[in-house]
Amino acid sequence: MDHRLLQHATATQCVRLEEPDQLRTRPPGQLRQGAGCIGRSPRFDGIDTVPLPQASVGGLAGLLEILLARGGEDGLAEIADELNFEIDDLLPLVDAAVLLGLATVADARLALTDEGRDFTAADILTSKQRFARLAAARAPLVRAVTQALAATDDGALREGFFLDLLQRGFSAEEARRQLDIAIDWGRYGELFDYAADDRQFVRESGEPAKP
Repeated sequence: MDHRLLQHATATQCVRLEEPDQLRTRPPGQLRQGAGCIGRSPRFDGIDTVPLPQASVGGLAGLLEILLARGGEDGLAEIADELNFEIDDLLPLVDAAVLLGLATVADARLALTDEGRDFTAADILTSKQRFARLAAARAPLVRAVTQALAATDDGALREGFFLDLLQRGFSAEEARRQLDIAIDWGRYGELFDYAADDRQFVRESGEPAKP
């Protein structure tokens, strides 16, 4: 039996291929199991054990649009061949779609969920609102940032606070990468913003997309 281990771009998760033509994935939230940290608030559960896939919102939306155009379901190998990519290149986007409940994977086939169809077919504002709701519920780091900002008086927190928490489970480089992904996802959903000059997260001052 040909056993291969595909390393994802995040270098923190993998997908095992039992056979060359059979892709198996773990359910969202089981990519890296951890015992948690004594004394840590529940709002931070999972941020250093369930990594965000290295996928931009634009890349994720693009994959879902392609899948919708193909009837809402297709094989990963077929999608990769059509785009002249390797399956490895699609895995972070696939992971993000599964993590957020926008798609499922079974027998090496990717299929849109009802949430995925609604997200892909919606207008921009509705897409933002749907993404905000899913990210706040299913992406631990995005949820942690959102809830932590809500607990502050001024709606601002320095990035170092989250980097320290992330580095309990990730290298400094990966912690930075995780934070950058969360910034992209949080900004798209209008859950929070990031002030680069001050290196701090801030609550959205305008009318946010409702998660």
